Amino acid sequence: MSKKVGSLICKNNHTFDISREGYVNMLLARKKLPKTVGDNRDMILARSKFLSLGYYGPLVQTINGM
Repeated sequence: MSKKVGSLICKNNHTFDISREGYVNMLLARKKLPKTVGDNRDMILARSKFLSLGYYGPLVQTINGM
């Protein structure tokens, strides 16, 4: 990926806009996706519970210490 003003561009010349908040959505356009895309409520709750338990803490500390 290369970064240009407001976008990331892959080696195949696909362009992904960087949002004002700083994230990049790399999902396909909505018209190409199935009707059930993304996480349902239970998946979000399970992820939130997992993340709240601190399993990624050592990884975050290592990355922040680089």
